[in-house]
Amino acid sequence: MKTHKVKYISADGIEIHGIIDVPNDCSRGCIILCHGITADKDENGKFVSLSRKLRDAGSEVLRFDFRGHGESALKPEDMTITGELLDLEASISYIMEKECKYSTIGLLAASFGAGPAILYTVNHEDKIQTLVLWNPVLDYGQTFLKPKLPWGKSIFNPHGRKELREKGFVTIPGKDFRIGKRLVAEFSKYKPFEELTKVKCPVLTIHGINDKKAPYWVSSAYGKPNGKSEFISVESDHGFGDKKDYVIQRTVEWFEKFSV
Repeated sequence: MKTHKVKYISADGIEIHGIIDVPNDCSRGCIILCHGITADKDENGKFVSLSRKLRDAGSEVLRFDFRGHGESALKPEDMTITGELLDLEASISYIMEKECKYSTIGLLAASFGAGPAILYTVNHEDKIQTLVLWNPVLDYGQTFLKPKLPWGKSIFNPHGRKELREKGFVTIPGKDFRIGKRLVAEFSKYKPFEELTKVKCPVLTIHGINDKKAPYWVSSAYGKPNGKSEFISVESDHGFGDKKDYVIQRTVEWFEKFSV
């Protein structure tokens, strides 16, 4: 088994940093992990644990930093959904052409990473064997523009909107991370929950019922888009808390089911 760092370039010229876990016997397939907003390719350690377990089960795994996160040279306020989609497209092209060279892959997205992952899957059904969503942000309106939960309300309030008007970005409290005006404009353009209804491959959605960031009720309504899919509720907040190991195990079992 081995773990190594990689770098590659998106279609618009952005350098992307990733880490690949390779098993001794790549007997299954290839899985790509998409982190959430303000996080990075480690997803607060959860992606590290998941990658190792998937690798031990025979899968090759790529986790990478979206632009504006982790080792990316871009500023957080330069990140957009469109840009993250380009990062994901570049990651999939890299892993399929330079590394494992499989014709299809498995895809997992946490939180904000769900939007780009769903948009890619809808338009590339021939490349995605299965999609897994962890606490996905499926409705930008209820999460950000007209927030229903505490986290969104701490950002998009009168103070935050004033900062957005005056500075061109709004700062996430407690984080060195700024949401730029171009991303805010995209919140009205994209509706991941609607796109998810078009997905034909098997989807596993896992969401904490006490999530204070991403609306659980949106996932419960849209997280099982077809008869091959499954929705799992867990007693947890956004980061899964003490349910983390359970979520990772169910995820590994799901990918094993579809031989990726």
